[in-house]
Amino acid sequence: MATFSARIKMCRRLGLIDETLYLALERLRDLRNLSAHSISFDDAKSPVREHLAELRKQIASRSSYRLTKKRYFDSTNLQAIEEWQCLLLTLCVLLEMIRGKVVPTSGNKSALSIAAK
Repeated sequence: MATFSARIKMCRRLGLIDETLYLALERLRDLRNLSAHSISFDDAKSPVREHLAELRKQIASRSSYRLTKKRYFDSTNLQAIEEWQCLLLTLCVLLEMIRGKVVPTSGNKSALSIAAK
């Protein structure tokens, strides 16, 4: 799986992530694509503003976000940049937890031989 999109979808289909995290990762993917394919990236303009608001909504309601905020950020009223740092750190921690739970296998040999053809 070469694309971030394919990886996100596979994680959702395998039940590794819930719907909210799936949507948040899709939003992050959209933001990445907007920033990678634009000369300018303005968080106050549409559609970036809407993507950021949706990402904030999907992550800020999670208990893991509140825990990250409590552990790593002193203020209860975060500046905008600190809030984004906290949101992204929360996503990183969640993804690392998922990665740690996934056990790599050598795969099913007959399925791999069919896929190789």
